[in-house]
Amino acid sequence: MTFPWQFDQSQFQTNQIGHHYQGFTYFAAGRTNGFNSYESIAFAPLGSVTWDFFSERSTQ
Repeated sequence: MTFPWQFDQSQFQTNQIGHHYQGFTYFAAGRTNGFNSYESIAFAPLGSVTWDFFSERSTQ
């Protein structure tokens, strides 16, 4: 079953503050595992896509 795109109802703190730190965490994971800065940049969108498709679920 699929649902149309929608705006989430997350709190302001998560959307305006938390996303920056979450993206940095993915980047830092790449750096910690020996990837250079340019290679580590790819970890942020990859982590975001992984989160959206496999972890975040909306039933509305």
